[in-house]
Amino acid sequence: MVTADVSSLRRELIVSLSPPQQRLKRRIEPPKSSGRVRGTVPPLIAQHLADALHAGAEVVASVMAATARQQHDEASQRILTREAGYRTAFKPHLRCETEREIPEPLFVAALLTSARLRLVPVCSEAWDANADERDRKLKAAIQEHYREQRGHVPSFGAIVGYTAVVLAGYRLDFGLRFDRNGDPVGWMQPVERLGEPILGTKQGDTRLSGFFRDTPIGILT
Repeated sequence: MVTADVSSLRRELIVSLSPPQQRLKRRIEPPKSSGRVRGTVPPLIAQHLADALHAGAEVVASVMAATARQQHDEASQRILTREAGYRTAFKPHLRCETEREIPEPLFVAALLTSARLRLVPVCSEAWDANADERDRKLKAAIQEHYREQRGHVPSFGAIVGYTAVVLAGYRLDFGLRFDRNGDPVGWMQPVERLGEPILGTKQGDTRLSGFFRDTPIGILT
């Protein structure tokens, strides 16, 4: 058996794996937001790699396991960095809740953005006011929005309620629910963040995402 320095073997293995590994990664990894790396390389492939690199199968398995751990740690660090940036930039906002969480057709939401379609304009003074005054301003904004949209949002369907997102959490936020008339419903509760569809001419291309974000929504209704 030919011995080799583990770090140099790992670099060689990563370079050797790059093209097929990327294809495999797209099949087995979960959404990027999860920060987890899952999936294993089939034994036959691992054996071929060991033969091609003149290394024992145990060494190859150890190198690949170390690489997976590194990818997991790097993904976790990216999530922490992204979350810190999100909390720094966070501002309270009002959004409408709709009958569909996943837009249909998807390309309309990708071109206009989910934020453009579902966020509701509110005067900035509302967030600095006391709870009663804030709720009055939010109610007025909700009633105006519902009336202008005729109770419907392109791609997302009928409006079923509203949420005032007032606090940033970790990978989710916290908000106050309101009905379609602008009246409070229940206590503060966790709120999933709005996802943004991606649109491009090929995988990884995002140039068309948000292309019509400044287009009046009414033109589609």
